[in-house]
Amino acid sequence: MIYRDRRRVEARARALCAIVSVRCDLVWARSLPRAFGYALDIENGAIIILDESRFDLTGVEAEDTLRHEIAHVVVFHRHPNGVDDPHGTEYKRARRDVASAARMLDERESR
Repeated sequence: MIYRDRRRVEARARALCAIVSVRCDLVWARSLPRAFGYALDIENGAIIILDESRFDLTGVEAEDTLRHEIAHVVVFHRHPNGVDDPHGTEYKRARRDVASAARMLDERESR
């Protein structure tokens, strides 16, 4: 992936995180086992790790992966003591919030 494309994804991630009021950093991995990305909860925020070799910027899957991982970050932020099911009720609520944030961002960018 070229530098310009990585920066575009990173900017989108920062914008979405700002709208849903969470802090996270995005890093790129050359290869991740069994996943396009991971979200990790850390002491002062979160890290999203994306697999550069699998991350296709032209597809819907890229946006979906980014939203998926940001939703996990939202859950980390809202439930610092953890949740029973990583894709349960809390995640689904966060996923809806991230989808709303993405729509808002898209509307802003289309003006």
